[in-house]
Amino acid sequence: MISSSRSSKFESKEEYSSSFIQDNDDSLDKLRFSDLTKLYGRQSEMEKLKKSFERVNSILLANATLQDFSLRKQDQSDTDENSNFRCNNNITNVSEIILISGSSGVGKTALVNQLKEPILTSGGFFAMGKFDLRQTIEPYTAIIQAFGQLCNQIIEKVDQALITKIEVFIGEESSALADVIPNLNKIVKNQHNEEKSMKFSALETRNRFSFMIRKFVKAICFVLLKPVVIFLDDLQWADTSSLELVEAFSKDEEILSLQLIGAYRTNEVGPTHRTAISLENIKNLDGVRFTEIKLDTLNVVAINEFLSELLNLRPSRTQTLSEIIVSKTHGNIFFVIFFLKALNNEGLLEFSYSSFQWIWKEQMIKEKNVTDNVAEYMVSKLESLPLLMRELLKVASCLGSNFSKRLLQFATSTYWNEIYGSEKKIDNEKIDETPILTSLTDDNISKCLDKLVTEGFLEKVEAKDSKDKKYRFMHDQIQHSASSLILAKNRQNIMYQIGRKFVREFSDDELDEHIYSTVDLCNYGVKVLDLSTDERKSLALLNLRAGQKAMLSAAYEPAATYFSICIDLLTANDMDNGWDHEYEMFLHLYLQAAQAELANGKFAKVKVYVDIILFNAKKLEDKVPAYLVYSESLLSDGKKMESLQSLIDLITLFGIRLPKNVFIINVLMKYMKTRSLLKKYDKNHLKDYAIATDEKAKLKMQILYRVAISAYYTKPEIMPLIVFNMVQETLVNGITVFSSLGFGLYGLICGVVGNNFKEAAEFGKLSLDVLERFPNRRKVLSTSIVLIETLINHNVKPIQNSLRPLVSAYNIGMEAGEIESSMVSMHNWLHYSLLSGGNLEILGKNLEKCCKHMLEYNHTMSHFATLPLWQFTLNIMGEGNSNPIVFSGKAIESEDEHDRICESRNELQLKYVFQYYRMWMCLCFDEVEHANDIAKICSGICKLSAGH
Repeated sequence: MISSSRSSKFESKEEYSSSFIQDNDDSLDKLRFSDLTKLYGRQSEMEKLKKSFERVNSILLANATLQDFSLRKQDQSDTDENSNFRCNNNITNVSEIILISGSSGVGKTALVNQLKEPILTSGGFFAMGKFDLRQTIEPYTAIIQAFGQLCNQIIEKVDQALITKIEVFIGEESSALADVIPNLNKIVKNQHNEEKSMKFSALETRNRFSFMIRKFVKAICFVLLKPVVIFLDDLQWADTSSLELVEAFSKDEEILSLQLIGAYRTNEVGPTHRTAISLENIKNLDGVRFTEIKLDTLNVVAINEFLSELLNLRPSRTQTLSEIIVSKTHGNIFFVIFFLKALNNEGLLEFSYSSFQWIWKEQMIKEKNVTDNVAEYMVSKLESLPLLMRELLKVASCLGSNFSKRLLQFATSTYWNEIYGSEKKIDNEKIDETPILTSLTDDNISKCLDKLVTEGFLEKVEAKDSKDKKYRFMHDQIQHSASSLILAKNRQNIMYQIGRKFVREFSDDELDEHIYSTVDLCNYGVKVLDLSTDERKSLALLNLRAGQKAMLSAAYEPAATYFSICIDLLTANDMDNGWDHEYEMFLHLYLQAAQAELANGKFAKVKVYVDIILFNAKKLEDKVPAYLVYSESLLSDGKKMESLQSLIDLITLFGIRLPKNVFIINVLMKYMKTRSLLKKYDKNHLKDYAIATDEKAKLKMQILYRVAISAYYTKPEIMPLIVFNMVQETLVNGITVFSSLGFGLYGLICGVVGNNFKEAAEFGKLSLDVLERFPNRRKVLSTSIVLIETLINHNVKPIQNSLRPLVSAYNIGMEAGEIESSMVSMHNWLHYSLLSGGNLEILGKNLEKCCKHMLEYNHTMSHFATLPLWQFTLNIMGEGNSNPIVFSGKAIESEDEHDRICESRNELQLKYVFQYYRMWMCLCFDEVEHANDIAKICSGICKLSAGH
């Protein structure tokens, strides 16, 4: 509980008169809660928070002199190829997570707010966001609030040179964040234009958004070297996307000085609640400093100390009153404050001007009938308010915990017409002694809002970038109680009408800003109101717009919900022939719904949507995106062969047939034909070859690109045939962005089949030269770099030369959402670091960090391929098994267990990599015979994988 910093206890007229001279701007007969500035009854909890902050700040000061941070943007003159992956061993990760729990009204928010002043005073950053019961579908509500505040603080407190460094650190893919956090545009002013022309799949969008928002936090921590505290309140109402982001922040060991604080209501989060599951996942993470603070209601001692300060009386004088109040309110401070206000308003607690001290009617307070339920008490308090004040609170409760005066005016006029039929005049009511004649004037609404602020129901919100006044409920219990006053029979229609009013009155930009709250209001009326066909279509389009915006911010659960509502509205009754009348809209709607459900892991729903698209699609080109989404869903569901087959089925529709069984003679014939065609062209001029203009030809190359990548891991024996088709299609129809992979893979085949790695390197260079012609190349660029550096260039150049390009491939891939190529580049960078004689101690730490990173993005293939390399490194350093040729230790539990994992996954590559490092280890310790036996195992695996 917050208390006053005043130490004197006035008990006499003289002492009170002295105080009055100093504070004559306040009425003595008013309870002055605003004077209370510190907490009571929370000393131990406050100490935990302070120690956590001091710990972060002190370690951060020690780190401030260290300049070499992992993944930090390096100067162009930096010659250290390892800089973007290497952990600085001297830097300590000081990020912490604090979780505060307790029932509604016990003071969770007040406790955290005590940190704000010392953090800001020390030069740190404190930002908070609050989730809202009315906006549980809307994605990232609290995240957006918090990061918006953070951006404002950076602009106000940081000089331009450091802001420029932050901008450079974030890089070219800033629009992945700026669309979600508009205030970021104040820091990153010049966004890269190529992003706008790139199309990202749902999974790519999720991956790049998660990567970029963490990169933003790292930029702040690395560049400013100040503690950053993010407080997310009311986690019990957090949307799934926000919880996933909180988990991502917690897992990221590169975020060095983030203090993440969350608060939630214990009584609303059971063990199966999504918030509880997410928090349990965070608790189980290795290396995360996690502090839990559980708040209970205040006891009599704390309440008495609070009352003594509030009333300026000795504790012995307020003891009995404190005991009565605790018996009535159970020590819930939110309840206590409103109970005291009620006693003051009713004359049961008043200031005596004759004795110049507070007095109370003890017996009448004892006899006062008070409900045990805080919600019921709040309802009774609201019902006692003047009509217009009460009605404004009821309307505001429909808008969420935060609202602007302008929105409230729009909503109130609609509400008033729905309830009263017109602007009703109110008799015998006064606000600030001014009679109210016409209730809904701007002046009257302003007076009501000011009065509600004074009475403690609302508080003003500072909004520097807006001329419109903004408010928020002082506590969500007030909002919920106000909402409960709206009759159930009226609630859905009122919310629907308010939403429709917003649609009519808002400009297009305003509607986009408030699209989630507007659509959610309108959706309340879907099930209970008899909407006309036009109304259903209009509401469907609103849901479509909300879903599309949610997709841009990787919030796929709400996106799927909005798309589902849209489909239900458009296919109801006689509107089920929309494919005939609104073909393009239906095509894109069902495709986006399938993409959202893919990202949500709802593969059965993906199949339903895809089947509908394939049944109704009028041309082949319209079926391609659906096939690609379905293939990706099969891959995500662990059905690799089925995923590849779906792509083969698709490319067959374009006239390219791939044989089920591949014979070497077929491969050689295709190779000779392709080689003969290429001889007609100078490789130096192929990079300037005509760009394809036929849309069908472009689609064909995109499909072949996907088939090639899928076949590489699943059915490598057909990959050469795919590559030859890619090259031949390019020569016939022109170059596309996907031609790059075709040329690169063709170069690899030249090296393997003809043992001509000089020619292979030339085609590798051609692969990258081709990409320079396409502004939307980044998604393909990462894959092409990995291919060239790991399969071609090491044959013609020193292996050290590949380290920096592999780092670039990782960064480019992560920024484009291409997790596959990023993780593969990371694995190969680690492997090449070992081969090139890198520092083993640094390499060991990087291996541990990167293995965790791979798991974080659920790329188990790279993770299990890297574990043997990590254990090899540990064994070489003498940190493995006592027998150095045995793979058992920190990375690999036992050889048998790792063998079992490889068998269960049926991945030939994993089996080969494991045996490869075992063989190498035997050679390092002169176990030649054992190494020879393992080499035979490797040879057998290669025979099983003919394409490799």
